[in-house]
Amino acid sequence: MTDYLSNIKKYWDDYGTKYADNWSSLCGKEIKKKELNFITKYLNNKGSKEKKILDIGIGTGRILDIFISDKSVKEIWGIDYSQNMVDYCVKKYSKVKKIKKLYLCDISKSEITFKKKFDFVSAIRVLKYNKNWPEIIRKVYRLLNKNGIFVFTMPNHNSINRFAKLNVHTYRTTIENLKNLLDKTGFKTLEIISFSKIPDAFYGNKLKNNKLYIWTLTRIEKLLELILGKTFLGRILFIACRKK
Repeated sequence: MTDYLSNIKKYWDDYGTKYADNWSSLCGKEIKKKELNFITKYLNNKGSKEKKILDIGIGTGRILDIFISDKSVKEIWGIDYSQNMVDYCVKKYSKVKKIKKLYLCDISKSEITFKKKFDFVSAIRVLKYNKNWPEIIRKVYRLLNKNGIFVFTMPNHNSINRFAKLNVHTYRTTIENLKNLLDKTGFKTLEIISFSKIPDAFYGNKLKNNKLYIWTLTRIEKLLELILGKTFLGRILFIACRKK
């Protein structure tokens, strides 16, 4: 386990700010738009006008940017497993008053030691690297205020994409397992959705900046959703839940 965690850490430290490049292509922008709209939907669903936010896995700030621009957000806190990512965001957002603290934390092994609770927590494309991801969900539950919202993602076990070769190992789950876990933890599931059924390889190839290719890919995704529904065979499950 130690070697596995070390490999994950090294992978992200080496990847560093290049992660932002994933979202700069036409393909990346299309996916990014759908994911950020989902987060914004539930950020606005939370009634408080002075929200305290925690982002788990800040990366290069893709999710932080949403919180910074939202007028209802008062304080933003963030953690990441990679020191390179933390250093990058600390420098990038050094003049943003809403951001209170960004620091290094391995949530798979450590409790988050903020002396406060949050109204909204996000963990996008993060939990999948941790074998004990169900325990991390329970940790988040303890960090939330009553009626606080948690938005996160997990790869879908029932997806063609599970046969893909990845740079690092990821854990997968099913919708049924997720619902059972959230209910036992004390969450009410608000929504589970997926935005893509086509495997990763089709989004990261040489045509990722070709407008006709992106148009075709988008239409195929919409057709598959119409035929199969919003979650069946979905690559990544996006989950929104509320602390009871």
